[in-house]
Amino acid sequence: MAAPIRTSEGTAATPDEAAPLVTRIEIENYKSIRKLTLELGRVNVFIGENGCGKTNVLEAIALGSAASQGKLDHEHLRNRGIRVTKPELMFSAFSGVSHRDLHVAISVGDRRRLYVLSPSDRYGYVD
Repeated sequence: MAAPIRTSEGTAATPDEAAPLVTRIEIENYKSIRKLTLELGRVNVFIGENGCGKTNVLEAIALGSAASQGKLDHEHLRNRGIRVTKPELMFSAFSGVSHRDLHVAISVGDRRRLYVLSPSDRYGYVD
């Protein structure tokens, strides 16, 4: 039997009963990422050459998490490891896209939450 762990409520739980895992991440229009969907497992490793977008994936996930809490101020973002710059530089500049908004969807099991951030500094929870 797996060793019990403590949950945020202080009760014991086995790893199978612990907080649900993020199973899927969808990112659209963030820096070098036009559109990306990642199916995630228990352990995920990002490997690639310098400048291929690994950090952009992690930053987009952190932005989605910050948006879910309504905390998009510079201090909160820096504490999450996001390279803070002018808002307009954090959105992709790809030509031919129908919108410039950043979309980050986070799925935990069958539950999907979509967060939209726009260059005009509006942000919010959509779905």
